[in-house]
Amino acid sequence: MYHRVALVASGLSSLEGLRVLDLACGRGGGLAFLAEHFGIRQATGVDLCPRQISFANDTYKDFSKCPISFLIGDIETTKPLLSSQEPFDMVLCIESWHTLPFPGKALRQISEGIISANGRVIIADGFLSERLA
Repeated sequence: MYHRVALVASGLSSLEGLRVLDLACGRGGGLAFLAEHFGIRQATGVDLCPRQISFANDTYKDFSKCPISFLIGDIETTKPLLSSQEPFDMVLCIESWHTLPFPGKALRQISEGIISANGRVIIADGFLSERLA
């Protein structure tokens, strides 16, 4: 599902060379799949659950396709966590947005330095159909 959301919802034909941030990444499998098969330049996942992040870091510690990292953090306060990094070309949040008590706060965090000027924010939650396109 990650690749369909990233490509179809963004309107892009390729993810080659992009820096991708996955908010609420869970165990990191979706982000790792994008990195493995779609040529992204850098992959960063953030999740609130330390156990999920620990699993992701252990599972993908020897990942060689691109730099991949997983950080413990809250979507609504992610900006300070990522302030030392270059802005991302794509920010994903898949099947987690509905859990946020203050989604507007999260959007402000993303728009104030996490996403590049021409970047894309993809929020996919509550699908009504199995098809995206």
